[in-house]
Amino acid sequence: EFRRVLFRSPAGCFEPSVAAGPARSAAEMHSVLYAFDSKVLPQVTETIVIAEQVRRGLMSRHKELVGDRNVSFKFSGKSPEGEPIQGHQHAFYLPLDRDRDGRLDHVMVWCQTPFQGLEVVALDRLRSLWQPGGRPALRCIPVLWNEKASESRVLVSTTPLVPSRHFKPKKDDFETWILTEVTRECASRGLPAPLKVGGVGVLAVSGGRCVRWFEFRRNRKDDPVRSGYGLRIEFDREIKLPLALGYGCHFGLGQFRPA
Repeated sequence: EFRRVLFRSPAGCFEPSVAAGPARSAAEMHSVLYAFDSKVLPQVTETIVIAEQVRRGLMSRHKELVGDRNVSFKFSGKSPEGEPIQGHQHAFYLPLDRDRDGRLDHVMVWCQTPFQGLEVVALDRLRSLWQPGGRPALRCIPVLWNEKASESRVLVSTTPLVPSRHFKPKKDDFETWILTEVTRECASRGLPAPLKVGGVGVLAVSGGRCVRWFEFRRNRKDDPVRSGYGLRIEFDREIKLPLALGYGCHFGLGQFRPA
């Protein structure tokens, strides 16, 4: 037997109570972690190429929201007058090989200065990246906002550190020179001087394979190609990550992970 039963519910009970978009307050936003999805993931050696694509994609998304002349310096790395931002206050684009198989599977966009307002909207709208060589596009899926920072006293390279100054054999031995360069880079970030800096010959990936540091793309646009080095750095205290040092650090070069 069927009967009609009437129910009474509050007005507006089926309306969404939370606006779509990132779950946290924009004032807190220092980082977004995206997962990559594609039939062909890029090689870890293409780190700087993919980082450039992420920057270009975010600048485009933000331009759609604010207009050509108002793109945030956090994305562009430049002032409204076109001058490079000093002090590392703009975004770092850090492609990652989290499963260490030799292919990039994530990218973190991290900024010391928090993202706000339409910057957060632009971050949320990044959906895909173009890949060169006719390869399929990379889908970008935001999976974590404000990832909790890890810490370590001993760090090891995941991409080559490219010093901004050249090694001069007649002036210094290499060990002294690279220690001086790393110390100078750390001082510019307010980090302590390292206790010890040693070399790491190759980047080990799964399957017993190795990637040599010179195989990485190590220059942007028309910049000259410079030497890059894998390093193991020891400090006297825990250092917060992410950390990238040297030339191209905002584009994924000079990255470190806990040893």
